[in-house]
Amino acid sequence: MIYLPLLYITTYGILGSKEAFQSNQFAIFLVVLLFGAILALFQSRSGQSPGYRLYRLRLIDTRTQKPPTFFMALARYALFLVAGTSLVGVMLSPFRKDGKNLHDLLTPTQPTAVA
Repeated sequence: MIYLPLLYITTYGILGSKEAFQSNQFAIFLVVLLFGAILALFQSRSGQSPGYRLYRLRLIDTRTQKPPTFFMALARYALFLVAGTSLVGVMLSPFRKDGKNLHDLLTPTQPTAVA
């Protein structure tokens, strides 16, 4: 809901073609960074992104039981990208009772159900 329009606008609105986008690593990096900033803004304001709202989840800082700060949410996104490249990061959640992923363990955050 957020990432796809960013990709489309960058690919066809700014660069003009799929081939130009695929060959421009800086543009790809900027889109990923912009998406992370938008996601962190949503999560720091209400604890919910549009996807979390759809599934009735809220991200909380486990120390304060409130939404995380912008920089904590941004760090969580960066760690999500790193954890997604490792087997431990991908396979940790099913083996934990609390269901936390690696990026949730490295930042004191946890998705919780909204009543």
